Amino acid sequence: VAVNKPRFEQGAPGFGKAVMVEEGTTNLLAENVSSVETDTAGFATYRGTETISRDVTQFCHGVASLKVVTPGTQQYEGIILAAGARPAASPGLPYSCQVRVKGTPGTVLNIAIRAMSSVGGWVGTSPRINITLDGTWQLLKVENYIPPENTAYIDFQLTTGTTVQATTFYYDCGQLEQK
Repeated sequence: VAVNKPRFEQGAPGFGKAVMVEEGTTNLLAENVSSVETDTAGFATYRGTETISRDVTQFCHGVASLKVVTPGTQQYEGIILAAGARPAASPGLPYSCQVRVKGTPGTVLNIAIRAMSSVGGWVGTSPRINITLDGTWQLLKVENYIPPENTAYIDFQLTTGTTVQATTFYYDCGQLEQK
């Protein structure tokens, strides 16, 4: 529903005959990780070859985004959450993640939720969701991933996937939630 527009129109068919309950949500990401307004704390590069920085020329919300530059030397170049920034998780409960991304048209990115053990070891990964960038801010999300037993923390992986490509993309408006 658009801002300042009524959800229901008086006299419209069905008005007053239903109850709408909106879903409550809690973003498990720290505020700066969600919106990158202060610095790059909370992020890590996945392969160690990428460069990340806070950028104030491109943003979807607020005044900054995370700029990610990949050299195109291997698959799955991109970002993850740093070990100390990963939220606690409960095995058997569903989690969803969504982010806004922008980059060079034709760049292929994917997102996945990763389940991590209490010592930081990998436990499992959700199905990967791909998107081909078109130069505008686009929504990329993975929904209803249920982490396996031994999961203590979750994070997300935003990468170039199996496509080896030197590219630059921007991340903003991250949300990770238990559904």
